[in-house]
Amino acid sequence: MSSLVPIPSGINSGLTFPSASFQIAKIGRPGCPLTAACFSCTCAVNNALINRLRTTLKVTDTMSVTGLKPFVEAVRRAFANMKAAGGEALVAYQQVKSAGGLCCRPIKRTNGTPGSTWSNHSWGVALDVFFGYSMDPRGDGKTQYGLAVMAPFFQREKLYWAGGYGGSSEDAMHFEASTQVLNEWKAGGKL
Repeated sequence: MSSLVPIPSGINSGLTFPSASFQIAKIGRPGCPLTAACFSCTCAVNNALINRLRTTLKVTDTMSVTGLKPFVEAVRRAFANMKAAGGEALVAYQQVKSAGGLCCRPIKRTNGTPGSTWSNHSWGVALDVFFGYSMDPRGDGKTQYGLAVMAPFFQREKLYWAGGYGGSSEDAMHFEASTQVLNEWKAGGKL
């Protein structure tokens, strides 16, 4: 599951990734500063909606995720469907590891410095996962095989796979709520 393969074509069909301005319009500002000091995820979320909807749920037999309730529930459904599918999906379910969900911080540029806007992790609608003993390298156009196995299950939940960012921004270990599902959650009163 940890071997690197080319990112498959046709990912994220019908889905778009949410910009920070879109997140601010739907959820509000997360409230943490945009500095490297927040990379350690010790900065407090200063947003009433995020704090009210913040939850931690067990999403696999061995992994829990913290984030906004509708996002974490979607992640849990994606993993449950992987488990039920069996085969390689079950193996991926059993071997996946978390590198974090809710974390109020700026985006990390590819050179490791803080960006000028918040990461989607700051709103609790993003999750980083990996296989084996190291995380998927960013911007190499490849992905860990297990992430490619996971992607269709997450897409069914309208979660965007950042393997589709492309170029040096490609971040195959990262899944996030798409603009489409955020609009649905907002219209349905879940946000």
